[in-house]
Amino acid sequence: MGEANPLVGLFTGFVGRQSRCRVTSAQSPHAGHSNTGPVPLEVLQRPVTIRTGIGELHEKVSTQSAEAQSLYDQGLAYLHSYVWIEAARSFHQALRLDPNLAMAYLA
Repeated sequence: MGEANPLVGLFTGFVGRQSRCRVTSAQSPHAGHSNTGPVPLEVLQRPVTIRTGIGELHEKVSTQSAEAQSLYDQGLAYLHSYVWIEAARSFHQALRLDPNLAMAYLA
């Protein structure tokens, strides 16, 4: 007889917690996720422009905004170059342009 898969319990616990989370129409879909980690919020909120010379990475994401896509790609380039704060700022700017851009939120 095979052993029980430990991931089943982990998945079941995760799904159970997710089902208790409710977002009302008045709430931002990102409400409750305001912890920005070690980067101060005022730094993350500073406007970011598209820069050249930092590398060229492209990962197609679900946005209709070409600028949000460019900022997401810029964030990836910074991330791969270990420039964490600029990566976070680029992802945050992409989220300001397209709040439904889940990959920028995850990054």
